[in-house]
Amino acid sequence: MLESLFGWAGKLILMNASKVVAGLLLVITVGTLNAAPMPPKDEPHASVMMPLGKQLITELQVALQGHNYYQGDIDGLFGSETQEAIYLLQLDQALPLTGSVNVQLLEWLGIAPPAWLLP
Repeated sequence: MLESLFGWAGKLILMNASKVVAGLLLVITVGTLNAAPMPPKDEPHASVMMPLGKQLITELQVALQGHNYYQGDIDGLFGSETQEAIYLLQLDQALPLTGSVNVQLLEWLGIAPPAWLLP
């Protein structure tokens, strides 16, 4: 029937179209298998499930903001605003000027240093 309506070219187009559809379905299926699972809605939210480094930087930003050194977004990312706030605090409090997160800085802010940061 297809050959009578479209000839051999129409049949070839339809055969290739079915292969494309099958290929797309395969890609979608494999992509779904490799997707990260979504946490159930009743599980703890971001602060509990956050990676340790990001959680530490978030706590640091909150503490720096509480002492009026940090004015940026609390995003858990160590950017130039976070580094500048650390420099300013270290300068004002006569701490070693490193611009980085260290045990002295965290203790001054009242943040318990994580074990991986201890010497």
